[in-house]
Amino acid sequence: PLRLGALETTAGSRLPPILKALNQKCPRALVTLNTGPSGMLMQKVWNRQLDAAFVVGPVDLDRFRSELAFVETLVKTEASEPSNEAKTLLAFPEGCSYRAAARQWLTAIGQSDTPVRDLGSLDAILGCVGAGMGFAIVPESAINTYNALDTLRWAPLTEGFDRSETHLIWRHDTTVTRTLETLFEIIAASE
Repeated sequence: PLRLGALETTAGSRLPPILKALNQKCPRALVTLNTGPSGMLMQKVWNRQLDAAFVVGPVDLDRFRSELAFVETLVKTEASEPSNEAKTLLAFPEGCSYRAAARQWLTAIGQSDTPVRDLGSLDAILGCVGAGMGFAIVPESAINTYNALDTLRWAPLTEGFDRSETHLIWRHDTTVTRTLETLFEIIAASE
């Protein structure tokens, strides 16, 4: 068995072809996937509730081994026809690495007082963005999987804020199983 964790955006936009390939190469392996913010996923790996997780943010290399899995382009997305409400940041609750990146970017451009509305899923965030309720900072790969693209427009954040790295982490003392090793190989081949 392999107990994986991932950010919701990663789970929806990056992992389906990887999990399909893993299933084809290791058909007898039971692979489960839990989603959540990076901090929570790191804690679950540390507490042995997950074997490995895809996370964004600084990785404590004293506690975890880490492999770069994906490099994302962060974009500001807004409704194709924005309204006056579009000045609100729509984001996952505190603990989300993309929310933290958005706050850093907003501070750098002098908009640290931007109001934030918490939403619990990527579909809710993008749906509310498309309805003109605000804007979001998300990986471009997450937008490409959204089913109502015609309601959105987006552009990369300014240089220095437009890049996000997703790492696959696991504990130093985790036994690397054949399934986990195969996952490493699939990720390396998908670059």
